[in-house]
Amino acid sequence: MKRFLFLSVFTILLLVKCTSDQIENKQNVVVGVPADIESLIPLFAFSYEEGNISELLFQSLVQHRWDYEKAELISEPMLAVNWEWTTDSSSIIVNIKENVLWSDSVKLTVQDIVFSFDLYSDPAVQSRALGYFENFYTDEKGRIDIEKTFEISSDYSVKINFAENSSPSLTDIDHPILPKHALESIERSQLVNSEFNQKPITSGPFKLTKWVRNQAIFLEADKTSGFFNPGSINGIIFKIVPEYTSRLLQLINGELDLVENIKPEDVKRLQQNDRIDVIAVGGRQYDYIGWNSIEIWEGQTRPNRFFSNRNVRKALTHALNREEIVKEYLYNYGKLSAGPVSPLYKGAIDESTVPLDYDPELAKQILSNEGWYDTDGNGILDKEGLEFSFDMYVPSGNPRRKFAATLFKNELRAIGVDVNIVYLEFGAFMDGLFIKQYDSWMAGWQTPLPINLKIQWHSNSNLSPMNFTSYKNAKVDELLTKLDENISREEYFATLNNINKIIYDDQPFAFLYWINNANAFNNKIVNIDFNPLGVIHHCWEWSIK
Repeated sequence: MKRFLFLSVFTILLLVKCTSDQIENKQNVVVGVPADIESLIPLFAFSYEEGNISELLFQSLVQHRWDYEKAELISEPMLAVNWEWTTDSSSIIVNIKENVLWSDSVKLTVQDIVFSFDLYSDPAVQSRALGYFENFYTDEKGRIDIEKTFEISSDYSVKINFAENSSPSLTDIDHPILPKHALESIERSQLVNSEFNQKPITSGPFKLTKWVRNQAIFLEADKTSGFFNPGSINGIIFKIVPEYTSRLLQLINGELDLVENIKPEDVKRLQQNDRIDVIAVGGRQYDYIGWNSIEIWEGQTRPNRFFSNRNVRKALTHALNREEIVKEYLYNYGKLSAGPVSPLYKGAIDESTVPLDYDPELAKQILSNEGWYDTDGNGILDKEGLEFSFDMYVPSGNPRRKFAATLFKNELRAIGVDVNIVYLEFGAFMDGLFIKQYDSWMAGWQTPLPINLKIQWHSNSNLSPMNFTSYKNAKVDELLTKLDENISREEYFATLNNINKIIYDDQPFAFLYWINNANAFNNKIVNIDFNPLGVIHHCWEWSIK
Protein backbone atom coordinates (compact mmCIF):
# COMPACT_ATOMS: atom_id res chain seq x y z
CA MET A 1 0.00 0.00 0.00
CA LYS A 2 2.86 2.39 0.93
CA ARG A 3 4.64 1.53 -2.31
CA PHE A 4 1.48 2.34 -4.31
CA LEU A 5 1.10 5.67 -2.49
CA PHE A 6 4.74 6.53 -3.20
CA LEU A 7 4.34 5.74 -6.89
CA SER A 8 1.16 7.84 -7.10
CA VAL A 9 2.84 10.85 -5.51
CA PHE A 10 5.91 10.36 -7.70
CA THR A 11 3.70 10.22 -10.83
CA ILE A 12 1.92 13.44 -9.86
CA LEU A 13 5.22 15.21 -9.18
CA LEU A 14 6.60 14.01 -12.52
CA LEU A 15 3.50 15.29 -14.33
CA VAL A 16 3.82 18.68 -12.63
CA LYS A 17 7.54 18.85 -13.49
CA CYS A 18 6.93 17.94 -17.15
CA THR A 19 4.12 20.48 -17.36
CA SER A 20 6.31 23.15 -15.79
CA ASP A 21 9.22 22.35 -18.12
CA GLN A 22 6.98 22.64 -21.17
CA ILE A 23 5.60 25.98 -20.03
CA GLU A 24 9.10 27.33 -19.40
CA ASN A 25 10.29 26.41 -22.92
CA LYS A 26 11.51 29.77 -24.24
CA GLN A 27 10.18 29.13 -27.74
CA ASN A 28 6.63 28.61 -26.47
CA VAL A 29 4.06 31.33 -25.93
CA VAL A 30 1.95 30.93 -22.79
CA VAL A 31 -1.53 32.44 -22.95
CA GLY A 32 -3.51 32.93 -19.75
CA VAL A 33 -7.19 31.97 -19.97
CA PRO A 34 -9.82 32.20 -17.20
CA ALA A 35 -11.39 28.75 -17.57
CA ASP A 36 -10.98 25.37 -19.17
CA ILE A 37 -12.86 24.62 -22.36
CA GLU A 38 -15.47 21.93 -23.00
CA SER A 39 -14.64 20.92 -26.56
CA LEU A 40 -11.77 20.92 -29.05
CA ILE A 41 -14.11 19.82 -31.85
CA PRO A 42 -14.91 22.78 -34.14
CA LEU A 43 -18.53 21.60 -34.41
CA PHE A 44 -19.04 22.55 -30.77
CA ALA A 45 -16.64 25.45 -30.35
CA PHE A 46 -19.21 27.84 -28.87
CA SER A 47 -16.98 29.85 -26.52
CA TYR A 48 -14.28 32.32 -27.55
CA GLU A 49 -11.43 30.13 -26.29
CA GLU A 50 -12.88 27.01 -27.91
CA GLY A 51 -13.04 28.76 -31.26
CA ASN A 52 -9.49 30.07 -30.95
CA ILE A 53 -7.99 26.71 -30.06
CA SER A 54 -9.95 24.48 -32.42
CA GLU A 55 -9.13 26.69 -35.41
CA LEU A 56 -5.43 26.16 -34.71
CA LEU A 57 -5.91 22.41 -34.92
CA PHE A 58 -8.03 22.12 -38.07
CA GLN A 59 -7.61 23.77 -41.46
CA SER A 60 -10.40 25.53 -43.30
CA LEU A 61 -10.51 25.98 -47.06
CA VAL A 62 -9.87 29.70 -46.63
CA GLN A 63 -8.36 32.02 -44.05
CA HIS A 64 -8.92 35.72 -43.52
CA ARG A 65 -7.30 39.00 -42.59
CA TRP A 66 -9.03 42.24 -41.65
CA ASP A 67 -8.85 45.38 -43.79
CA TYR A 68 -9.40 48.32 -41.42
CA GLU A 69 -9.72 50.90 -44.17
CA LYS A 70 -12.49 49.09 -46.05
CA ALA A 71 -13.98 47.37 -42.96
CA GLU A 72 -14.01 44.02 -44.70
CA LEU A 73 -12.33 40.63 -44.75
CA ILE A 74 -9.51 39.76 -47.11
CA SER A 75 -9.70 36.06 -47.94
CA GLU A 76 -6.69 33.87 -48.72
CA PRO A 77 -6.21 30.15 -49.43
CA MET A 78 -5.57 27.85 -46.49
CA LEU A 79 -6.35 24.24 -47.30
CA ALA A 80 -7.34 25.37 -50.79
CA VAL A 81 -4.74 25.97 -53.46
CA ASN A 82 -7.07 28.13 -55.53
CA TRP A 83 -10.71 28.56 -56.49
CA GLU A 84 -12.70 29.73 -59.48
CA TRP A 85 -16.23 31.13 -59.45
CA THR A 86 -18.59 30.52 -62.35
CA THR A 87 -19.64 33.63 -64.26
CA ASP A 88 -22.92 33.99 -62.37
CA SER A 89 -21.33 33.07 -59.00
CA SER A 90 -23.76 30.20 -58.59
CA SER A 91 -20.89 27.71 -58.18
CA ILE A 92 -17.27 27.62 -57.14
CA ILE A 93 -14.59 25.09 -58.08
CA VAL A 94 -12.11 24.55 -55.23
CA ASN A 95 -8.79 22.78 -55.66
CA ILE A 96 -7.08 21.70 -52.45
CA LYS A 97 -3.52 20.80 -51.50
CA GLU A 98 -2.54 17.25 -52.34
CA ASN A 99 0.06 16.79 -49.62
CA VAL A 100 -1.97 17.44 -46.46
CA LEU A 101 -1.97 14.60 -43.95
CA TRP A 102 -4.13 14.14 -40.90
CA SER A 103 -2.10 13.66 -37.72
CA ASP A 104 -2.63 9.88 -38.05
CA SER A 105 -0.93 10.03 -41.50
CA VAL A 106 -4.16 9.56 -43.52
CA LYS A 107 -4.40 11.88 -46.54
CA LEU A 108 -6.94 14.71 -46.41
CA THR A 109 -9.26 14.72 -49.46
CA VAL A 110 -12.43 16.40 -50.64
CA GLN A 111 -14.37 13.50 -49.10
CA ASP A 112 -13.47 15.08 -45.75
CA ILE A 113 -14.79 18.42 -46.97
CA VAL A 114 -18.17 17.05 -48.06
CA PHE A 115 -18.48 15.01 -44.87
CA SER A 116 -17.64 18.05 -42.71
CA PHE A 117 -20.23 20.32 -44.31
CA ASP A 118 -22.82 17.60 -43.87
CA LEU A 119 -21.94 17.41 -40.16
CA TYR A 120 -22.10 21.18 -39.61
CA SER A 121 -25.55 21.41 -41.20
CA ASP A 122 -27.10 18.26 -39.70
CA PRO A 123 -29.60 19.17 -36.94
CA ALA A 124 -28.82 15.88 -35.20
CA VAL A 125 -25.31 17.18 -34.51
CA GLN A 126 -26.44 20.57 -33.15
CA SER A 127 -23.25 22.27 -34.29
CA ARG A 128 -22.38 25.90 -33.69
CA ALA A 129 -22.82 26.54 -37.45
CA LEU A 130 -26.54 25.75 -37.66
CA GLY A 131 -28.22 28.60 -39.50
CA TYR A 132 -25.20 29.45 -41.65
CA PHE A 133 -26.17 27.47 -44.74
CA GLU A 134 -29.01 29.44 -46.29
CA ASN A 135 -26.99 29.94 -49.49
CA PHE A 136 -26.74 26.17 -50.01
CA TYR A 137 -29.28 23.68 -51.31
CA THR A 138 -30.86 22.41 -48.09
CA ASP A 139 -33.83 20.38 -46.92
CA GLU A 140 -36.67 21.70 -44.77
CA LYS A 141 -34.53 21.32 -41.63
CA GLY A 142 -31.61 23.28 -43.04
CA ARG A 143 -29.36 20.29 -43.75
CA ILE A 144 -27.27 20.58 -46.91
CA ASP A 145 -28.45 18.53 -49.88
CA ILE A 146 -25.16 16.76 -50.63
CA GLU A 147 -26.09 15.51 -54.11
CA LYS A 148 -27.16 18.93 -55.36
CA THR A 149 -24.37 20.83 -53.67
CA PHE A 150 -21.16 18.87 -54.27
CA GLU A 151 -19.69 17.57 -57.51
CA ILE A 152 -16.44 15.71 -56.84
CA SER A 153 -14.11 15.52 -59.83
CA SER A 154 -11.08 14.09 -57.99
CA ASP A 155 -9.74 13.59 -54.49
CA TYR A 156 -8.46 17.15 -54.60
CA SER A 157 -11.05 19.07 -56.59
CA VAL A 158 -14.72 19.74 -55.89
CA LYS A 159 -17.40 21.96 -57.36
CA ILE A 160 -19.78 23.53 -54.84
CA ASN A 161 -23.18 24.58 -56.16
CA PHE A 162 -25.24 27.20 -54.36
CA ALA A 163 -29.01 27.64 -54.23
CA GLU A 164 -30.83 29.69 -56.82
CA ASN A 165 -31.14 33.42 -56.05
CA SER A 166 -28.50 33.17 -53.34
CA SER A 167 -25.47 35.42 -52.96
CA PRO A 168 -22.64 33.19 -51.77
CA SER A 169 -19.16 34.30 -50.75
CA LEU A 170 -15.97 32.65 -49.54
CA THR A 171 -17.20 32.88 -45.95
CA ASP A 172 -19.83 30.28 -46.85
CA ILE A 173 -17.09 27.69 -47.23
CA ASP A 174 -15.08 28.80 -44.20
CA HIS A 175 -15.54 25.96 -41.72
CA PRO A 176 -12.75 23.86 -40.17
CA ILE A 177 -12.55 20.51 -41.96
CA LEU A 178 -12.88 17.27 -39.95
CA PRO A 179 -11.60 13.74 -40.68
CA LYS A 180 -14.27 11.52 -42.17
CA HIS A 181 -12.43 8.30 -41.42
CA ALA A 182 -12.31 9.11 -37.71
CA LEU A 183 -15.88 10.32 -37.22
CA GLU A 184 -18.17 8.58 -39.71
CA SER A 185 -18.77 5.56 -37.47
CA ILE A 186 -19.87 7.67 -34.48
CA GLU A 187 -23.58 8.32 -34.00
CA ARG A 188 -24.04 11.97 -34.82
CA SER A 189 -26.00 12.87 -31.71
CA GLN A 190 -23.09 11.46 -29.67
CA LEU A 191 -20.27 13.33 -31.40
CA VAL A 192 -20.24 15.98 -28.69
CA ASN A 193 -19.31 13.33 -26.11
CA SER A 194 -16.94 11.28 -28.28
CA GLU A 195 -13.35 10.34 -27.43
CA PHE A 196 -12.30 12.45 -30.42
CA ASN A 197 -12.63 15.49 -28.15
CA GLN A 198 -9.76 14.21 -25.99
CA LYS A 199 -7.68 12.71 -28.80
CA PRO A 200 -8.41 14.75 -31.92
CA ILE A 201 -6.96 13.82 -35.30
CA THR A 202 -5.91 17.19 -36.70
CA SER A 203 -4.49 18.91 -39.79
CA GLY A 204 -3.78 22.47 -38.70
CA PRO A 205 -0.73 24.58 -37.91
CA PHE A 206 -0.64 23.04 -34.42
CA LYS A 207 -1.38 19.67 -32.89
CA LEU A 208 -2.52 18.75 -29.40
CA THR A 209 0.19 17.22 -27.22
CA LYS A 210 -1.50 17.33 -23.83
CA TRP A 211 -4.68 18.55 -22.17
CA VAL A 212 -4.43 18.63 -18.39
CA ARG A 213 -7.95 19.45 -17.26
CA ASN A 214 -8.26 22.77 -15.43
CA GLN A 215 -4.51 23.35 -15.76
CA ALA A 216 -3.29 23.76 -19.33
CA ILE A 217 -3.75 22.85 -22.99
CA PHE A 218 -0.48 22.23 -24.85
CA LEU A 219 -0.28 22.74 -28.60
CA GLU A 220 2.89 22.01 -30.56
CA ALA A 221 3.67 23.50 -33.95
CA ASP A 222 3.12 20.84 -36.60
CA LYS A 223 6.31 21.22 -38.62
CA THR A 224 4.90 19.07 -41.44
CA SER A 225 1.75 21.16 -41.89
CA GLY A 226 3.21 23.71 -44.29
CA PHE A 227 2.59 26.59 -41.86
CA PHE A 228 5.83 26.27 -39.91
CA ASN A 229 8.81 28.45 -40.72
CA PRO A 230 12.25 28.26 -39.06
CA GLY A 231 12.15 30.77 -36.24
CA SER A 232 8.41 30.45 -35.65
CA ILE A 233 7.23 29.62 -32.16
CA ASN A 234 7.49 25.95 -31.22
CA GLY A 235 4.17 25.87 -29.45
CA ILE A 236 1.39 27.74 -27.72
CA ILE A 237 0.13 26.84 -24.27
CA PHE A 238 -3.23 27.89 -22.89
CA LYS A 239 -2.72 28.01 -19.13
CA ILE A 240 -5.92 28.05 -17.09
CA VAL A 241 -5.69 30.74 -14.42
CA PRO A 242 -9.22 31.43 -13.10
CA GLU A 243 -8.39 34.51 -11.00
CA TYR A 244 -7.81 37.71 -12.92
CA THR A 245 -5.34 39.02 -10.33
CA SER A 246 -3.27 35.86 -10.67
CA ARG A 247 -3.22 36.19 -14.46
CA LEU A 248 -2.00 39.76 -14.08
CA LEU A 249 0.75 38.83 -11.62
CA GLN A 250 1.90 35.91 -13.76
CA LEU A 251 2.08 38.22 -16.78
CA ILE A 252 4.21 40.68 -14.83
CA ASN A 253 6.60 38.03 -13.52
CA GLY A 254 6.93 36.33 -16.90
CA GLU A 255 4.97 33.11 -16.28
CA LEU A 256 2.42 34.22 -18.87
CA ASP A 257 3.18 35.90 -22.19
CA LEU A 258 -0.30 37.05 -23.19
CA VAL A 259 -3.43 38.01 -21.28
CA GLU A 260 -6.63 39.35 -22.83
CA ASN A 261 -9.30 41.56 -21.31
CA ILE A 262 -7.04 43.61 -19.09
CA LYS A 263 -9.04 45.86 -16.80
CA PRO A 264 -8.65 49.46 -17.90
CA GLU A 265 -7.46 50.54 -14.44
CA ASP A 266 -4.48 48.15 -14.80
CA VAL A 267 -3.36 49.37 -18.23
CA LYS A 268 -1.17 52.24 -17.00
CA ARG A 269 0.61 49.97 -14.51
CA LEU A 270 1.42 47.43 -17.22
CA GLN A 271 2.59 50.10 -19.64
CA GLN A 272 5.28 51.06 -17.12
CA ASN A 273 6.80 47.57 -17.49
CA ASP A 274 9.51 47.55 -20.16
CA ARG A 275 8.73 43.92 -21.11
CA ILE A 276 4.99 44.42 -21.63
CA ASP A 277 3.03 46.12 -24.40
CA VAL A 278 -0.71 46.83 -24.25
CA ILE A 279 -2.96 47.17 -27.30
CA ALA A 280 -6.72 47.79 -27.23
CA VAL A 281 -9.02 46.32 -29.88
CA GLY A 282 -12.66 47.39 -30.04
CA GLY A 283 -15.78 47.16 -32.10
CA ARG A 284 -16.71 43.48 -31.95
CA GLN A 285 -18.00 42.74 -28.48
CA TYR A 286 -20.90 44.24 -26.59
CA ASP A 287 -22.66 43.39 -23.35
CA TYR A 288 -26.44 43.27 -23.20
CA ILE A 289 -29.42 42.29 -21.08
CA GLY A 290 -31.82 40.01 -22.92
CA TRP A 291 -35.58 40.26 -22.45
CA ASN A 292 -37.42 37.11 -23.50
CA SER A 293 -40.56 38.01 -25.44
CA ILE A 294 -42.19 34.64 -24.69
CA GLU A 295 -42.53 32.26 -21.77
CA ILE A 296 -43.60 28.67 -21.36
CA TRP A 297 -46.63 28.20 -19.12
CA GLU A 298 -48.12 24.76 -18.49
CA GLY A 299 -46.50 23.46 -21.66
CA GLN A 300 -47.82 26.30 -23.81
CA THR A 301 -46.02 29.33 -25.26
CA ARG A 302 -47.46 32.72 -24.41
CA PRO A 303 -46.28 36.37 -24.51
CA ASN A 304 -43.97 37.14 -21.62
CA ARG A 305 -45.89 38.92 -18.88
CA PHE A 306 -43.03 41.36 -18.27
CA PHE A 307 -41.10 41.76 -21.49
CA SER A 308 -43.41 41.22 -24.47
CA ASN A 309 -44.21 44.97 -24.38
CA ARG A 310 -41.71 47.10 -26.30
CA ASN A 311 -42.39 50.22 -24.20
CA VAL A 312 -41.65 48.30 -21.00
CA ARG A 313 -38.34 47.14 -22.47
CA LYS A 314 -37.46 50.74 -23.37
CA ALA A 315 -38.34 51.90 -19.87
CA LEU A 316 -35.96 49.35 -18.35
CA THR A 317 -33.11 50.54 -20.58
CA HIS A 318 -33.80 54.16 -19.57
CA ALA A 319 -33.41 53.06 -15.93
CA LEU A 320 -29.85 51.76 -16.44
CA ASN A 321 -26.91 54.11 -15.98
CA ARG A 322 -24.75 52.43 -18.59
CA GLU A 323 -22.51 55.49 -18.92
CA GLU A 324 -21.35 54.95 -15.35
CA ILE A 325 -20.03 51.50 -16.28
CA VAL A 326 -18.19 52.93 -19.28
CA LYS A 327 -16.58 55.68 -17.19
CA GLU A 328 -16.07 54.09 -13.79
CA TYR A 329 -15.38 50.46 -14.72
CA LEU A 330 -14.18 50.56 -18.34
CA TYR A 331 -12.28 53.85 -17.84
CA ASN A 332 -13.74 54.90 -21.19
CA TYR A 333 -12.33 51.80 -22.90
CA GLY A 334 -15.72 51.44 -24.54
CA LYS A 335 -18.78 53.30 -25.78
CA LEU A 336 -22.52 53.04 -25.34
CA SER A 337 -24.24 50.67 -27.74
CA ALA A 338 -27.11 51.69 -29.99
CA GLY A 339 -27.94 48.40 -31.65
CA PRO A 340 -26.30 45.20 -32.89
CA VAL A 341 -24.35 46.54 -35.90
CA SER A 342 -20.68 46.85 -35.01
CA PRO A 343 -18.96 50.26 -35.15
CA LEU A 344 -16.29 48.47 -37.20
CA TYR A 345 -18.63 49.04 -40.14
CA LYS A 346 -17.88 52.73 -40.51
CA GLY A 347 -20.70 54.59 -42.19
CA ALA A 348 -23.28 51.88 -41.58
CA ILE A 349 -24.85 53.70 -38.61
CA ASP A 350 -26.09 57.24 -39.21
CA GLU A 351 -26.03 60.03 -36.62
CA SER A 352 -29.76 59.79 -35.89
CA THR A 353 -29.23 56.48 -34.10
CA VAL A 354 -28.22 57.43 -30.57
CA PRO A 355 -28.25 55.37 -27.37
CA LEU A 356 -31.25 55.74 -25.09
CA ASP A 357 -30.31 58.11 -22.29
CA TYR A 358 -30.32 57.40 -18.56
CA ASP A 359 -33.62 58.83 -17.32
CA PRO A 360 -35.22 56.97 -14.36
CA GLU A 361 -38.10 59.45 -14.17
CA LEU A 362 -39.00 58.79 -17.80
CA ALA A 363 -38.69 55.06 -17.10
CA LYS A 364 -41.20 55.31 -14.25
CA GLN A 365 -43.57 57.37 -16.41
CA ILE A 366 -43.49 54.83 -19.25
CA LEU A 367 -44.16 51.95 -16.85
CA SER A 368 -47.04 53.91 -15.33
CA ASN A 369 -48.50 54.47 -18.80
CA GLU A 370 -48.35 50.71 -19.35
CA GLY A 371 -50.32 50.00 -16.17
CA TRP A 372 -47.52 49.25 -13.69
CA TYR A 373 -48.20 50.89 -10.29
CA ASP A 374 -47.24 50.26 -6.69
CA THR A 375 -50.78 49.60 -5.48
CA ASP A 376 -49.86 48.11 -2.09
CA GLY A 377 -47.07 50.53 -1.14
CA ASN A 378 -44.33 47.89 -0.80
CA GLY A 379 -42.03 49.67 -3.24
CA ILE A 380 -42.52 47.15 -6.07
CA LEU A 381 -44.68 47.89 -9.10
CA ASP A 382 -47.53 45.54 -9.85
CA LYS A 383 -50.16 45.00 -12.51
CA GLU A 384 -53.28 42.87 -12.28
CA GLY A 385 -51.92 41.14 -9.18
CA LEU A 386 -48.46 40.45 -10.69
CA GLU A 387 -45.46 42.10 -9.05
CA PHE A 388 -42.67 43.27 -11.35
CA SER A 389 -40.15 40.86 -9.89
CA PHE A 390 -37.94 38.50 -11.91
CA ASP A 391 -34.64 36.60 -11.97
CA MET A 392 -31.76 37.81 -14.10
CA TYR A 393 -29.25 35.08 -14.97
CA VAL A 394 -25.56 35.94 -15.33
CA PRO A 395 -22.63 33.62 -16.16
CA SER A 396 -20.18 33.59 -13.27
CA GLY A 397 -16.51 34.52 -13.50
CA ASN A 398 -16.84 37.89 -15.26
CA PRO A 399 -16.06 40.78 -12.85
CA ARG A 400 -17.40 43.43 -15.22
CA ARG A 401 -20.81 41.81 -15.50
CA LYS A 402 -20.93 41.16 -11.76
CA PHE A 403 -20.23 44.85 -11.13
CA ALA A 404 -22.84 45.91 -13.70
CA ALA A 405 -25.46 43.43 -12.45
CA THR A 406 -25.21 44.82 -8.92
CA LEU A 407 -25.47 48.40 -10.15
CA PHE A 408 -28.41 47.66 -12.45
CA LYS A 409 -30.24 45.72 -9.75
CA ASN A 410 -30.15 48.79 -7.51
CA GLU A 411 -31.17 51.14 -10.31
CA LEU A 412 -34.14 49.00 -11.30
CA ARG A 413 -35.15 48.70 -7.65
CA ALA A 414 -35.18 52.51 -7.52
CA ILE A 415 -37.98 52.60 -10.13
CA GLY A 416 -39.94 49.82 -8.44
CA VAL A 417 -38.65 46.78 -10.34
CA ASP A 418 -37.31 43.92 -8.20
CA VAL A 419 -34.46 41.84 -9.69
CA ASN A 420 -32.84 38.74 -8.24
CA ILE A 421 -29.39 38.07 -9.73
CA VAL A 422 -28.64 34.36 -10.31
CA TYR A 423 -25.05 33.40 -11.17
CA LEU A 424 -24.45 30.21 -13.15
CA GLU A 425 -21.39 28.35 -14.41
CA PHE A 426 -20.98 29.12 -18.12
CA GLY A 427 -21.98 25.69 -19.44
CA ALA A 428 -25.14 25.57 -17.33
CA PHE A 429 -25.94 29.16 -18.33
CA MET A 430 -25.69 28.32 -22.04
CA ASP A 431 -27.87 25.23 -21.61
CA GLY A 432 -30.62 27.42 -20.18
CA LEU A 433 -30.30 29.94 -23.01
CA PHE A 434 -30.77 27.33 -25.72
CA ILE A 435 -33.99 26.01 -24.16
CA LYS A 436 -35.19 29.60 -23.56
CA GLN A 437 -35.50 29.00 -19.86
CA TYR A 438 -34.81 32.57 -18.73
CA ASP A 439 -37.02 35.65 -18.71
CA SER A 440 -33.94 37.83 -18.45
CA TRP A 441 -30.17 37.43 -18.58
CA MET A 442 -26.96 39.42 -18.96
CA ALA A 443 -24.33 38.22 -21.41
CA GLY A 444 -22.03 39.35 -24.19
CA TRP A 445 -22.04 38.95 -27.95
CA GLN A 446 -19.11 38.99 -30.32
CA THR A 447 -20.04 40.15 -33.80
CA PRO A 448 -19.22 37.52 -36.45
CA LEU A 449 -16.95 38.67 -39.25
CA PRO A 450 -18.27 39.15 -41.81
CA ILE A 451 -21.31 40.38 -39.94
CA ASN A 452 -24.12 37.85 -39.60
CA LEU A 453 -27.26 39.37 -38.08
CA LYS A 454 -29.53 36.62 -39.32
CA ILE A 455 -28.21 34.06 -36.85
CA GLN A 456 -29.50 36.17 -33.97
CA TRP A 457 -32.40 38.24 -35.30
CA HIS A 458 -34.30 36.29 -37.97
CA SER A 459 -37.70 34.92 -36.90
CA ASN A 460 -37.04 31.54 -38.57
CA SER A 461 -35.47 29.40 -35.85
CA ASN A 462 -33.64 27.29 -38.45
CA LEU A 463 -31.77 30.41 -39.54
CA SER A 464 -31.32 31.93 -36.09
CA PRO A 465 -30.22 29.40 -33.46
CA MET A 466 -28.98 32.30 -31.30
CA ASN A 467 -32.33 34.13 -31.26
CA PHE A 468 -32.72 33.54 -27.53
CA THR A 469 -35.29 36.35 -27.09
CA SER A 470 -37.63 34.83 -29.74
CA TYR A 471 -37.50 38.16 -31.56
CA LYS A 472 -39.84 38.54 -34.55
CA ASN A 473 -40.10 41.43 -36.99
CA ALA A 474 -41.21 40.86 -40.58
CA LYS A 475 -39.42 43.97 -41.87
CA VAL A 476 -36.16 42.85 -40.28
CA ASP A 477 -36.58 39.41 -41.91
CA GLU A 478 -37.04 41.12 -45.28
CA LEU A 479 -33.96 43.32 -44.85
CA LEU A 480 -31.83 40.41 -43.62
CA THR A 481 -32.71 38.55 -46.81
CA LYS A 482 -31.75 41.63 -48.83
CA LEU A 483 -28.25 41.53 -47.32
CA ASP A 484 -27.76 38.19 -49.07
CA GLU A 485 -28.51 39.70 -52.48
CA ASN A 486 -25.94 41.09 -54.88
CA ILE A 487 -26.23 44.74 -53.89
CA SER A 488 -23.77 47.63 -53.93
CA ARG A 489 -21.60 48.46 -50.93
CA GLU A 490 -23.60 51.65 -50.35
CA GLU A 491 -26.91 49.77 -50.39
CA TYR A 492 -25.47 47.08 -48.13
CA PHE A 493 -24.47 49.64 -45.50
CA ALA A 494 -27.83 51.42 -45.82
CA THR A 495 -29.59 48.09 -45.22
CA LEU A 496 -27.44 47.45 -42.16
CA ASN A 497 -28.41 50.89 -40.89
CA ASN A 498 -32.14 50.20 -41.34
CA ILE A 499 -31.90 46.83 -39.59
CA ASN A 500 -30.03 48.42 -36.71
CA LYS A 501 -32.65 51.17 -36.35
CA ILE A 502 -35.58 48.76 -36.23
CA ILE A 503 -33.98 46.36 -33.76
CA TYR A 504 -32.84 49.17 -31.51
CA ASP A 505 -36.29 50.71 -31.56
CA ASP A 506 -37.79 47.33 -30.59
CA GLN A 507 -35.27 46.90 -27.72
CA PRO A 508 -35.30 43.09 -27.52
CA PHE A 509 -32.03 43.71 -25.67
CA ALA A 510 -30.98 46.46 -23.37
CA PHE A 511 -27.93 47.18 -25.52
CA LEU A 512 -25.32 48.23 -22.97
CA TYR A 513 -21.84 49.07 -24.33
CA TRP A 514 -19.26 48.12 -26.91
CA ILE A 515 -16.08 47.06 -25.17
CA ASN A 516 -12.51 47.88 -26.15
CA ASN A 517 -10.56 44.84 -25.02
CA ALA A 518 -7.11 45.77 -23.74
CA ASN A 519 -4.67 42.95 -24.38
CA ALA A 520 -1.22 42.77 -22.80
CA PHE A 521 1.70 40.70 -24.08
CA ASN A 522 5.39 40.12 -23.56
CA ASN A 523 7.13 42.17 -26.23
CA LYS A 524 9.57 39.32 -26.86
CA ILE A 525 6.84 38.09 -29.25
CA VAL A 526 7.44 39.31 -32.80
CA ASN A 527 4.84 39.64 -35.61
CA ILE A 528 1.89 39.63 -33.24
CA ASP A 529 -1.10 41.43 -34.78
CA PHE A 530 -4.09 42.44 -32.70
CA ASN A 531 -7.14 42.87 -34.91
CA PRO A 532 -10.91 42.25 -34.80
CA LEU A 533 -10.44 38.65 -35.95
CA GLY A 534 -8.86 37.69 -32.63
CA VAL A 535 -5.73 38.05 -30.56
CA ILE A 536 -4.10 34.73 -31.51
CA HIS A 537 -5.18 34.91 -35.14
CA HIS A 538 -2.31 33.68 -37.37
CA CYS A 539 -0.19 32.98 -34.28
CA TRP A 540 1.83 30.44 -36.28
CA GLU A 541 3.50 33.49 -37.82
CA TRP A 542 4.78 34.64 -34.43
CA SER A 543 8.41 34.31 -33.42
CA ILE A 544 10.43 35.02 -30.29
CA LYS A 545 13.17 37.65 -30.09
